[in-house]
Amino acid sequence: MEELERKGEDSGEESTAAMELRELSLSYGRKTVLDRISFSVPKHKITAILGASGCGKTTLLKCLNGMIRNLREARLSGEILLNGESASALRTEELCRRVGLVFQTPTPFPMSIRKNMCYGLRYYGKRDRSELMRITEEKLRMAGLWEEVKGELDHSALKLSGGQQQRLCIARALTVEPEVLLLDEPCSSLDIVSMGQIEEMLKRCRERYSIILVTHNISQAKRIADEVVFLHQGRLLERGERESFFAGAKREETRAFLQGI
Repeated sequence: MEELERKGEDSGEESTAAMELRELSLSYGRKTVLDRISFSVPKHKITAILGASGCGKTTLLKCLNGMIRNLREARLSGEILLNGESASALRTEELCRRVGLVFQTPTPFPMSIRKNMCYGLRYYGKRDRSELMRITEEKLRMAGLWEEVKGELDHSALKLSGGQQQRLCIARALTVEPEVLLLDEPCSSLDIVSMGQIEEMLKRCRERYSIILVTHNISQAKRIADEVVFLHQGRLLERGERESFFAGAKREETRAFLQGI
């Protein structure tokens, strides 16, 4: 399969992968955190990454959007391709724009909803007020948040509920049109209603964006993932389409994790 994908690249055909990881490894000193991870992230799909706490899921996301570059003790090897382009050739600022990351705990800036939404746009040079407003409304509608906040855009984002704050953070990440959206346990601290709202949002978003979702919630992965990747102690043990993955896990470690053992 890998050989066929590489042949497609050599022939000039457009890759069907939003990102490709090839033998990606990361270590801190003598401690290996990620060990030779290779898989493709399909375009306009939700790829869920499962695994026990400490298996390297969040660290993997930080590698994909370049945050790991800020850690001097981190040693990264292997290759990450973003739509066929080597991520190592991109400046960290550009990689972060093209690969957005939303954290587990909602992190709205201590400013108004409007300024939160315009922050990244202004940073990357957009100044036209009508364009800023158009993008703000578009992304808030995509997040299912526009009708809830359209009359309060100049109010502090910190006054929103936890679920609203998380949807705002996702909408904010989308304003700069990332090619890939990374989500690190985005629903872990939310109630079931807020979780449902974010899941519906992500289903809509995959029509335009490729999504990688780290989650400990197996039921959530069953509901919205298209592809599933299972990490165990820093290694990729198993991956597949959602139905086949959950119906017939091949590795003992995978089956134990899915059974809650």
